[in-house]
Amino acid sequence: MPFVIAAVVGAAVGVGITVFVALATRRPVRVRDVLLAAGAGAVGGVVTLATLGGSSAAIATAGAGRTIAASGAGGATAGASEQAGRNVLDDKPILEGVGTATAIGGVGGAVAPPLIKGGGKIVEAVVRRVNPPSTVSASAPRSTGIAQALLGKEGGVAKRGRGAAGGYASVHPPKPLWLEQRFQRTVDEVFLGRSGPTAETVDVRRFLDETYEHVNEVNALVKALGGRARPIPKHAAPDELLGGVHDFGERASVRRVEELIESLKANPPTDRDGNQIPLPDWFLNLPREARAAGQTTIDVGKASPHIAAGLGRQGPPEPFALRLHNLAAHHAKLEITDGKPSNVLIEEVADMVNAMRQPRIYRPEPMPFEKINAILDDMVAKGQLPEGSQPLIKRALDTQRQLEIDGVVNPYHRIGAAVDEPPPYTGLGSVDPRDLGRLGAGVGGAAAAEEVVDPYAGY
Repeated sequence: MPFVIAAVVGAAVGVGITVFVALATRRPVRVRDVLLAAGAGAVGGVVTLATLGGSSAAIATAGAGRTIAASGAGGATAGASEQAGRNVLDDKPILEGVGTATAIGGVGGAVAPPLIKGGGKIVEAVVRRVNPPSTVSASAPRSTGIAQALLGKEGGVAKRGRGAAGGYASVHPPKPLWLEQRFQRTVDEVFLGRSGPTAETVDVRRFLDETYEHVNEVNALVKALGGRARPIPKHAAPDELLGGVHDFGERASVRRVEELIESLKANPPTDRDGNQIPLPDWFLNLPREARAAGQTTIDVGKASPHIAAGLGRQGPPEPFALRLHNLAAHHAKLEITDGKPSNVLIEEVADMVNAMRQPRIYRPEPMPFEKINAILDDMVAKGQLPEGSQPLIKRALDTQRQLEIDGVVNPYHRIGAAVDEPPPYTGLGSVDPRDLGRLGAGVGGAAAAEEVVDPYAGY
């Protein structure tokens, strides 16, 4: 029990110092840094207690020299542990900077014996008054996603039937470090309740990972169709306002967001029972917050915490996050001129074809090509896609099929039971709006007639 208390006290001290330094230097308090500090502080607390003799009585009777030595050892261990953990997360050599961190931690620990003495009194008092609680460990449910589906692992969605096989991993390269860090920042914002819509962080992380696969595949399909790809850059600054990247680098003017808000105020969306859905504060505040920060555009990409939390869920999407994302430029200006589809139309069709083929958090198996064809034909008939889009749709479906076979995109044709048999199609209302691109805008979705940010700007 004393070692548990020492670990808790050490973790609390580590977290307190980290939060204080972040606030003092006006930097954001990141969950990752807090967790690293807690883990390192816990290790340092245990080492300190062990050096002192392993009991509260030993702490109370230790001399000044031994207390300083123990404190220094604990601080050095904590500094080394935190730096090594940070290196692992940042994909750096594990020993980089560990020597310096050890020295700083040791000096910091050695000059704080009064704090250690006070901690010893706390440990002694708590040990006398607290009975160890019984604990029941519970394993968190496995998150399922593309990797599990392709590999057919436990917790995945692959079914052993015709066309199903295991042994495949993602064909795409690992995410660049800057994007991994941006994903973590998005998850942190959701965890801290700053995202507007609420969501489980494990679902948001899965959604971001799935979207990374999707963006790579849309660009491969766009390129094969003769359109202009908007790929993920290998390098980007941590706070760079990303533009010109499918789904991740999407921005809409503040004015367009304001117009969307006014449109939804005049025509409020309703739930399935016909009840009006009030516009949430996070949505209403976006333009004001952007203007206060001196920005002329708002992030409507899927790495935005608002949109990732709103769309990254297993139930229906949050309606306002969906409408916000549908202001992305590749969901508008869908045109065919002299029989030639625009780059934006090519990207939109590629987006929907690949989205419906990819297993997602809201749909665990790939949609059959025949059903995708029926859905897109229905969109043409209803004016959601330009008249004359059928040849492009057929080419996109045939090309997606071939890219799967060739291993350019993930082999979704090998997931699921009898996926070649078309299930009955019951209309666009039966399809998840996240699969439908521009159609998902729903009420107030006349965005194609409004000003858009050039999707290729900055690329």
